[in-house]
Amino acid sequence: MNFPDEFLIGTATAAHQVEGNNIYSDFWAMEQMKHSMFAEPSKDAVDHYHHYEEDIRLMAESGLNAYRFSIEWARIQPTEEEWNETEIDHYRKVLLCCHENGITPIVTMHHFSSPKWLISSGGWENPQTAELFAAYCKRVIEELGNLMEYVCTINEANMGVQIAHMMQDENDGKNTENVQVGLSDLDHTFDFQAAMQETAETFGCDPTKLNIFLFPRSPEGDKIIIDAHKKARDAMKEVCPKLKIGMTLSLYDIQTIAGGEKKAAEAWEEDFGHYLPAIKNDDFIGVQNYTRKIMGANGHMLPVKDFCVPEKPDGIKWGFFNAFLGSTALEELYKKYPVRYAVCGHVHYRSTVERDGIRHICPCLGYHTEWPLYHLADDRAQTHIRDALYILETP
Repeated sequence: MNFPDEFLIGTATAAHQVEGNNIYSDFWAMEQMKHSMFAEPSKDAVDHYHHYEEDIRLMAESGLNAYRFSIEWARIQPTEEEWNETEIDHYRKVLLCCHENGITPIVTMHHFSSPKWLISSGGWENPQTAELFAAYCKRVIEELGNLMEYVCTINEANMGVQIAHMMQDENDGKNTENVQVGLSDLDHTFDFQAAMQETAETFGCDPTKLNIFLFPRSPEGDKIIIDAHKKARDAMKEVCPKLKIGMTLSLYDIQTIAGGEKKAAEAWEEDFGHYLPAIKNDDFIGVQNYTRKIMGANGHMLPVKDFCVPEKPDGIKWGFFNAFLGSTALEELYKKYPVRYAVCGHVHYRSTVERDGIRHICPCLGYHTEWPLYHLADDRAQTHIRDALYILETP
């Protein structure tokens, strides 16, 4: 299979998953709790913070030419009043290291974890968060924008909405087997009430006002996320107009059987359609896909058993048959919205990137593997990391 010279093949990480000692973040605070919903504390993770040079060099030696990583907001702004120039300089070194090794950096400004102080102030249901996020993004681009080309504002901006629906489905006794997010596999003995109370105490707020990014999101919170994206995009463009900026969304490959067309259209609008006004001025849209959702006349149905991975390393069952890359979903997306955009996403064990469909949907800029390089080739790997990116861009 032949690829153009500019085709990007890379790997991807999230800062909190790999850097280690992200001590000012909400995730770090929650990991230390007695009733933590995290399976284990991140501690040093794979210590990418101190080993980024050899890790990026390993990427280049492996034939990769792109790296998607996130800048950790909690490092840059550990308190609302403090900006840490030492951490700005750290990410400058990471970006320079990418360029020195022929690696194109693709930077995410927020990948799930947030500063602890932000959550104490109302988190992702507080309207002021949009302005605070934009200010952080602007500050970073003022310092580092000249070293960037592609920037994702918020990773999987719709994840909180999906979690809210997943939890509602679970309460209603509906199938939640094929999911777009990996959550801790907590058994019936886990004390959720104690966990919520301890979390509230950790952040110094009312238990009903806990708004971590990966908590269920209200319609009002969804509007705040959209507002945060738009304000951040505009602030970064004002500083550095050359940047290509977009958000990423968690999207199912929604498929139908006879009678399921109406339910499929409703699900597609909920997951994607209502974000269109917010992204009309973006340079790309990120599409991150793990699995499919089959819609019948009564809604979401279980997949055919033969087409479901029995168990992945994280214990989640994900349907892979006719995965997003090889299905008609991306083609229909491009036909309906033939704007200038890129698609970033997650794929499964049985990647369909080799199939002709992906190359004929729209000109392809690149592809990032699901498993980061650490998981494949680094004996420092201690935690399970699942993140990937592929990019498609129209002319």
